[in-house]
Amino acid sequence: MQRCFWTSLARQQQHQQQQQQQQQQQKQQQKQQQQQQQQQQQQLQHQHLQQQPEQQEQYHQQQEEQEQQQQQQQQQQQQQQQQQQQQQQQQQQQQQVDLTLRGGRRVGC
Repeated sequence: MQRCFWTSLARQQQHQQQQQQQQQQQKQQQKQQQQQQQQQQQQLQHQHLQQQPEQQEQYHQQQEEQEQQQQQQQQQQQQQQQQQQQQQQQQQQQQQVDLTLRGGRRVGC
């Protein structure tokens, strides 16, 4: 009975942690989508500005700066996702260790 209790408890904890991490990753993906939409809007504005040469010069510089910033943000987000995946693996390993210390088993009772 004792063993069964530990195994089911650990399974519940693991499940909750995985759900939380999936939610975090979804939030980050939404951020990336928003940035891509911003880029598309800028490209649309760019087409309108082609009729006015003076403004076009200024706009080119702005667009380049904005694109660089967006690329940096995307890289940071990718790094964060990688870190989360590593954390997930560490947590799973930690739980396996906890179970063996308590005398529980990983699968089944």
